[in-house]
Amino acid sequence: MEPSFVTILSCDLPAPDARRYLVTVRASIADHGGREVKPAGAGLLATFTSPVAAVRCAVTMQIDAEAAGHGLCVGLDAGEPLADGDNLYGEPISVAGRLCDAARPGEILATELVRQLVVRQREIRVHPRGSVRLKGVAETVAIATVAWRAEPDEAAERILAAPDHHTAVVMLTTFDLNEYVYEALRIGASGFLLKDAPADRLLDAIRAAARGDALLAPSITRRLIGHFAGAARPSPGGLPDELAGLTERELEVFRMMARGMSNAELAAELVLTENTVKTHVARVLGKLGLRARVQAVVLAYETGFVTREG
Repeated sequence: MEPSFVTILSCDLPAPDARRYLVTVRASIADHGGREVKPAGAGLLATFTSPVAAVRCAVTMQIDAEAAGHGLCVGLDAGEPLADGDNLYGEPISVAGRLCDAARPGEILATELVRQLVVRQREIRVHPRGSVRLKGVAETVAIATVAWRAEPDEAAERILAAPDHHTAVVMLTTFDLNEYVYEALRIGASGFLLKDAPADRLLDAIRAAARGDALLAPSITRRLIGHFAGAARPSPGGLPDELAGLTERELEVFRMMARGMSNAELAAELVLTENTVKTHVARVLGKLGLRARVQAVVLAYETGFVTREG
């Protein structure tokens, strides 16, 4: 790799599960256009030509890790490293590594330079933390913290929490996995689209929500399924306790809902009318205490009723 101005991400993986996490982290890096450079001890080192992509990748990694009960230590710097074959070295590499060492589990530390490079991205929240001395780095380094967890004042939660609500919520996000997505789906949002989705796609989402269907951007669907399916295991007793109240037909409908099938697709597959399908869907959601179809997807994977293979 020729030396050039890049953003460097250094990440330590949780020791007991390092090998398993390496697959997930590498997938996140590839999804965000990064390039793995070399192993960094038990961790990982990657470069990105876009600082925004690097920060978004770090956020994705932390969300995936937290869902599995862990927190990663992540450090970010930007600059022009020196190259020796596939290996990179120099000050930005050292600083990123030292920031990773200084970070607590679940923390993303970045240099002030990285903060300045991404500050115009409104959905990325990076807060200055002053200057620190890092081991092995001659000068003090101005650093910042990337905030990636949900804010406590999300409006969708208040709307969907109303006991007599009849409002469907379709949310827009700037990138395909941020700190709001999973929680919003759990509380009953009907869909998620990227902000650059064309107008007709947005109208389709609104119409789908009004019909009681759900619509997710394909990249969000892949993340959602991968996020829950990665940890899901089939229930050892056969049927998870949460689903014990469903009839055989309702279980069949529930499984198809979890696969993202619309009412029209369900009707065609089961050779039923759409009105009959709507009745089955309403009963499934009612028995499970769910407000929206997307919540059914989450529950199906969380309980292991549906897995990536099954």
